[in-house]
Amino acid sequence: MYSVLVIDESPTISAAIKSLLMQSDAFKNVYVATSSQHSLDIVNKHHVDLIITDVELQGDDCFLFLKKVKVAFPDIKSLFFSSKNESVYSLRALEAKANGFISKGRDVEELLFAVQHVLKGYLFFSAEVLSNVSGMAASSESAGPTRSLTAREISVLRYLVKGHKNKEIAEQLFISEKTVSTYKTRIMAKLGVKSVIDMLSYVERNNLL
Repeated sequence: MYSVLVIDESPTISAAIKSLLMQSDAFKNVYVATSSQHSLDIVNKHHVDLIITDVELQGDDCFLFLKKVKVAFPDIKSLFFSSKNESVYSLRALEAKANGFISKGRDVEELLFAVQHVLKGYLFFSAEVLSNVSGMAASSESAGPTRSLTAREISVLRYLVKGHKNKEIAEQLFISEKTVSTYKTRIMAKLGVKSVIDMLSYVERNNLL
């Protein structure tokens, strides 16, 4: 029997996923959390086989959170369940060594299938994303602007368009202000924009928030 941790800011979504999983005899415990810190407390105290999480929680970058968890608990499997742009964030999930990504727009039964698939040791990503994996090693010139962004650049981008200053971003991501400035310059060059306002417009068009 498996133990699962569901991480989502919405209690309604967490409750729905927990209810879905507990209908199966395959699941012994389903824990829920709304923040990365609460999640860390749970994985440190309880055995967890799978983490189901959204991309972002209360300003936290769940890709970075997952990397931290993997260091301490390398056997924990992970599945991102999010309303974010699937073509973009699936690639970020792959880079973070996640086991799968499924959109919140999919039928709830597909989520159960994805969970079972991941727990059996398989990857669960869309055919489109998997077909593009080999292209990730190609030059950024052959990729779309968003796909050329690294996971860290996307993290910085989200903070920038939310109005955070370089110093605040540096503190949140544990990097220097100079590094934030470098990332900002790279992001603007890759997206072909000249201001944070232009960044916000791009982010809204591509559902990156």
